Amino acid sequence: AHRFHWVALHAELQRLRGLGGKVHTATKIPESFARGNFFAPALVTGLGMESCFSECFGPVCTVHTFVSDEEAVDMANAVDGFVLSTVYSRDIHVARNMGRRLRSGMVMINGSSFGFDTGETGIEPRFSYWGMAGSGEDGPMQALLEFFSGSR
Repeated sequence: AHRFHWVALHAELQRLRGLGGKVHTATKIPESFARGNFFAPALVTGLGMESCFSECFGPVCTVHTFVSDEEAVDMANAVDGFVLSTVYSRDIHVARNMGRRLRSGMVMINGSSFGFDTGETGIEPRFSYWGMAGSGEDGPMQALLEFFSGSR
């Protein structure tokens, strides 16, 4: 990260701590890197969704609990838009069903790309950016047809 962004990432972690979040880190930046703008990955727990509606564009992830699949999808879709969402589940059918309902440019299931198996879908991979994540798509002609026909 450049210095300005490094400072912003630290400020975001301080904000999340101030709201009651617990910051978990497993990596220490080596002393030999102290003069650089390196930032150790952090996981933040213990916060409600209302405090986590902005993306900091860094190795910081907030984790939230949910009671039902429907609640998880509602929580994810409450955000204005993401380029990438990830669903983890032991049941691939549940995960794929949740992934289809997420408003995100791309969905990954258990760490693998969702819908990129052209043998299954017959459609080339594409990325879409909607809401605060941007506006538009790149990829095959199918993406353009959906965009201009309003079928999205």
